[in-house]
Amino acid sequence: FDIKQKQSLTMKSTFSLFFEIFRKKDRPTGATWIKVYQSNVVPQSVLPIWNQVQLDIRAVCNSDLNRAIKIIIWDHRWSGDHVYMGEFE
Repeated sequence: FDIKQKQSLTMKSTFSLFFEIFRKKDRPTGATWIKVYQSNVVPQSVLPIWNQVQLDIRAVCNSDLNRAIKIIIWDHRWSGDHVYMGEFE
């Protein structure tokens, strides 16, 4: 995922970015995504470097290395109305 590919991004643009990690949970009624982690916000950057973190493999994918995960990138807004930047699985 390359954040620089976001449409309307210019070299003058800066963002306050954070990301969330979700794991997929299959249910009889269909799959759902459960949030397992949210990063720190990196203010005013187009090339963010987030704090290093160690996550428990059980929390991220229930120890199943074949389980799907999703990462979503957001531009943080103090109002709470964050702007979606992209995602990947």
